[in-house]
Amino acid sequence: MLNKNQKRMKAFKQFSYSLLAFICLLPIFLWINKSNFVSLFVSLFFYITFSLILTTRFGEIFSKHILVQINVLDKKWLLLWIGLSSFMGIWLTINIPLPYPPLVFNNFLDSSSVKILLFLSYSCLVGFSFFISTITISKKNFQEKKEKLSNVSIKNWVKFSIPMILIWSIYLLAFFPGMMSADSFSQWNQMLTGVYVNHHPVIHTLFIWLFTRIYLSPFVVSLAQILFMAIIASLFFSLYEEIGVQKKLIWIGLAFFTLIPANGTMVNTIWKDIPHGIAVMGIVYVFLRIIYSFGEWLNNRVKILIFGFLLSIVSLMRHDGIVIGIGALILILAFYPKIWKSWFISFIFFMFFYFGIRGPLYSSINVQESKALEDSSLSLYEMAAYSLPESQPDQIIKNMEIWPPNWNCSIWSKLSPDWKKNSLDKSQAKIDVLKNFIKRIPKILIYNYRCERSLEFIVYDPYGEVRNASHVEVLVDPNPFGIVHDSKLPQFRDLIADFVIETSYNPDLNWLFWRPALFLYLTLFTSSIIILRNRNFRFILIVVPALLQAITLTMIFAAPNFRYYYATYLVALITLPLIFSPKINPETKNLIENEKTRLRND
Repeated sequence: MLNKNQKRMKAFKQFSYSLLAFICLLPIFLWINKSNFVSLFVSLFFYITFSLILTTRFGEIFSKHILVQINVLDKKWLLLWIGLSSFMGIWLTINIPLPYPPLVFNNFLDSSSVKILLFLSYSCLVGFSFFISTITISKKNFQEKKEKLSNVSIKNWVKFSIPMILIWSIYLLAFFPGMMSADSFSQWNQMLTGVYVNHHPVIHTLFIWLFTRIYLSPFVVSLAQILFMAIIASLFFSLYEEIGVQKKLIWIGLAFFTLIPANGTMVNTIWKDIPHGIAVMGIVYVFLRIIYSFGEWLNNRVKILIFGFLLSIVSLMRHDGIVIGIGALILILAFYPKIWKSWFISFIFFMFFYFGIRGPLYSSINVQESKALEDSSLSLYEMAAYSLPESQPDQIIKNMEIWPPNWNCSIWSKLSPDWKKNSLDKSQAKIDVLKNFIKRIPKILIYNYRCERSLEFIVYDPYGEVRNASHVEVLVDPNPFGIVHDSKLPQFRDLIADFVIETSYNPDLNWLFWRPALFLYLTLFTSSIIILRNRNFRFILIVVPALLQAITLTMIFAAPNFRYYYATYLVALITLPLIFSPKINPETKNLIENEKTRLRND
């Protein structure tokens, strides 16, 4: 009876492997040109034979190596991971996107059927690849053999931060005194005149004012950004050393993070997005400290205030940053309800700092609120609802080109400055407004889907450029302040600038170097591995800031600028070494003891 059951189980496994192979390998069949019945028969025979052979060979490997790892998962985690992998397969297939064969290859099927079959097959293949890769990598043991764990100290900060400071300072000399756009000079003018407008967050303008008290030059601001980013990044590498990541992997990760041109150029550009990204890195570091210390890290007054301060900076430095700040607070309480007292103090400090700056401080310097962001977000809806027939915005909506190569995600350049005054009629009857809205809103939504969702979720876009990959094209915009570009290393500047321009504009390259979608999914992949390795869903926290920002920016209308998503880029690169981190040992709780020892020593 036992042998019969074993045979049935073996037959069931073989059938499952074969079915999986047939589904995942279907693109092979659909990509073969089948112009007549004979070629159709030959293609089908080849597809079935190849699938069966691969099933037989792979089935043995799968059973011997991978199935053993899968069996370690309890039922709850197995079902969770199958569900997550299925979702990732479907989502990534929608957003990569994968190629479809010419219609003439499959004349026996209509185009819709071919697309559906390929979509299901690609989803299966991508989901299965995600499932196998995350399980396989999560089972690897990357434990560093060492006598004792090191503590975070000034020595570690210096050790890891000096290489970054030196390399990025070379970039600063190449792009001296720092790169500045029209937005940068708008804030520079406010800093000099004392007339503050909250179009670009005034907190960033005040930071510029503070640093330039040392010396009135963008050089000082760039240097400050270099120092802060190096210090925050060094905290990550110190943590990786503490949790047992192999030293050579830490230094490889540090070299990659330091040498990649995006960081060298962005950190020397005077934009609010750089300090915002640094602050988001700080929040992710706090998340990791809380997770690795089982919540104990936040049971310290200084660290409670640090957490609240970082939340405030993230929320103030960009107008959409408040979503990340509130989201981080809610999730920490949800995952660690036992430390609610520490959480509550962080919350109070966050609210005090945030509203103290937005209220009394801004009032004391007469900050003027700007409606530019609100207007730009609402304008497309106003165009849909109130535009007069045959008016300029009505014609633009009719002629919106979403898919052709000459699509453009900025329609504002086509509008005259007084278009609202001349083209909108808000006194129309409500029924007419509703009719206009229903007729025009589909194109508006497609515009938003094509332009906003593209950069943060679609990995490869054959018509997509990446704007604001630092400011190497112009370097320093024309300005009345006498600030000019004065490179000390012009050859190095030209080399880096050419690389940035080519890789950001070329859609065959920008998906790899600049598009935020790839880095969002990379962070999700990293978090998935350490979630599975430690059976700890709290590690999802490291991808939360990037997800919240991507969702928020999808809901508003803005140009597809890389700098808006720089925080996503930073988090993806700085957390890569976590893939090689050892499993947490919750019994010894070495990190908690290290923290207690360090506090006593301090």
